[in-house]
Amino acid sequence: MLLLLLLFPVLLLLLLLLVVPDEDSPERVGREDSSGGGGGADRLRAVTYTAIWTALVAYAFLYAPGHTPEGDAAVTQMTAALMTNPFSPDINQLYVVIFNALGVVPAIYAQLLLPGSKGQRLPAAPFVLASFAGGYFLLAPYLALRQYRPCVDEAQLRGLATLSTLRLGGVLTLVFALGLLQFAITNHVWTSFEEYMLLFRSQTLVHVSSIDLLLLSVVVWEPMLEDMRRRGMYTDGSRSANIRLAAFCAIPVLGPAVYLAVRPPLLAAED
Repeated sequence: MLLLLLLFPVLLLLLLLLVVPDEDSPERVGREDSSGGGGGADRLRAVTYTAIWTALVAYAFLYAPGHTPEGDAAVTQMTAALMTNPFSPDINQLYVVIFNALGVVPAIYAQLLLPGSKGQRLPAAPFVLASFAGGYFLLAPYLALRQYRPCVDEAQLRGLATLSTLRLGGVLTLVFALGLLQFAITNHVWTSFEEYMLLFRSQTLVHVSSIDLLLLSVVVWEPMLEDMRRRGMYTDGSRSANIRLAAFCAIPVLGPAVYLAVRPPLLAAED
């Protein structure tokens, strides 16, 4: 089963990478004219995300701690408690913050990825929605196989893609992120760090989901950079733009949420 999980996305990637846009196709011309790179950049992006995904799956199933009957029972018990009460006082409070952050991060990715989802090789919505349950494990195939969309015509957006551009979504995401920050401060979660590290070293759920949040927080810079270009917030070679991007990505969850709440509208399509 594990072998199939590892081989399927690799084979799918190899097949789809053979489908390179023609030299004069609108998709390719648009990407190259907008500093998005051509087929080579898309291939490099695909290989990078797939390599990270493959390493994560292999590590989670083969090397992560806690793969014992006792560990599996502990995971089942913790999962049931968190599903009943996501802010359960019976669970390590630092991990409670991490667990709930994994519910905010997919909302961030939805608002970054859906505006550029039209005409992609894969539909974005199923992968974005699945990431609420599976994080990077289920979002990575779309990240790997999508094409760069630094220019988006808002008039052509439909459905979820239209909703993803509304400022209300960014504001609500920021409210949830600030709520998590308030919870962390109120409950002094830093005092449970030692207990959290014991769980991290011994329990699969805590270990893998913590790494999942870290990965999602690291790779968010690329969709954010793309979205900033769509809104005139990023220019190649601009030091201030690089500092702005780094600032939004520096604080996991909260930084991207702030960006979504303050980002300007999409640039008007050029005639």
